[in-house]
Amino acid sequence: MNLKISNWRIAKIQYKRGMLRALYRILFHIAYFFSPAWAFNFIFLTLPEELIPEILRKFGATIGDDTTIMHPLHIHNMGKNKADHFSNLTIGDHCYLGPDLFIDIQDRITIEDRATISMRVSLITHMHVGQSPLGENHFPAQNHPIIIREGAYIGTGATLLMGVEIGECSVVGAGSVVTCNIPAHSVAAGIPARHIRKLEQG
Repeated sequence: MNLKISNWRIAKIQYKRGMLRALYRILFHIAYFFSPAWAFNFIFLTLPEELIPEILRKFGATIGDDTTIMHPLHIHNMGKNKADHFSNLTIGDHCYLGPDLFIDIQDRITIEDRATISMRVSLITHMHVGQSPLGENHFPAQNHPIIIREGAYIGTGATLLMGVEIGECSVVGAGSVVTCNIPAHSVAAGIPARHIRKLEQG
């Protein structure tokens, strides 16, 4: 009897989750019809984590197996065409991307296998001062890719600026601002981030 009750409860939970996923898909397609950018920003706030890779892949991203992407997720500067909205985003296998992640895909972002990105991290691939006169002579618009190598760990609240590469199995401390490349198997932290120590391989 207990086994039958347990199976019934599992089936009921699975049914509810299936209905919830169907509802999200319907809401997303309605919102996308009116404004793609708004639809993604809206749906990624509460979308169940198992559906986020599915949506990203559908619109051009490359997402590996067994990768977890938590909500809320904020994606800025997606491509204009449906097939390449997220084509600048590549995430490998067995990665974890924490809640409240901000991803600017004006340029390419590559996150290799088994990398971990904690909550409230920002990945910024471009700089543009808008209509400010500073753009004429001092800060012209530019963009460069970000690469996070295999096994790297990015601490809570860190910011990675355009053009940086985080080496294999390296650690970026919480709250750091990374403006230059971080070597493999090392720890970096601070504003701006500086190399602190080397990690023993293996």
